[in-house]
Amino acid sequence: MYKKPISRRLFLKFGGFSTLTSKYLLTSSAGLLHALTVYANEPDSLDENDIKLLFSILKQMYPHNILNDLHYQKVVEKIIESSSSDEAVNKIIKNGISKLNDTVDKTMVKNTWIESSSAEQLETLKKISKTEFFSKLKSTTINTLYNDDEVWELFGYEGDAFSKGGYLYRGFNDLDWLPEPPAEASPKFKG
Repeated sequence: MYKKPISRRLFLKFGGFSTLTSKYLLTSSAGLLHALTVYANEPDSLDENDIKLLFSILKQMYPHNILNDLHYQKVVEKIIESSSSDEAVNKIIKNGISKLNDTVDKTMVKNTWIESSSAEQLETLKKISKTEFFSKLKSTTINTLYNDDEVWELFGYEGDAFSKGGYLYRGFNDLDWLPEPPAEASPKFKG
């Protein structure tokens, strides 16, 4: 039986993925514990329940099956960091969590966000989508999660082309994921 040899690019891609996966499995819970202990002694800091709630909210706002908890953890750590260093951000986060909990108590069957169903969580997020709290979570996630090289690799994004000389010699015509088009699909050059 003839098997197509695996390309170098594919080998490196999946080799890197398995390395990253094992790294995350070993460090994800330790990293979150570190984030909790570093900022726990700060006055008016977020407590463990607040951090778990933020973690759950981010996973509901930006659900990606390909990402694991460590990627979301980096966003939570960034929120904790900015909350502990900026009193205005701390107030936005604390008030947002409080209002979210009030909304959950009034509208959901379960009395906590984490116990609620995904559909109920989504409805609650829609209700608070115009708040400063939601905007802060959104902007922090976009600037942290989607600017992470490891996330880019998992999504298959190779990064910007300009700094690497452009796409002309780096996969401009690399369409191995699509079937070869028939000859009549391309117009003839008239020149």
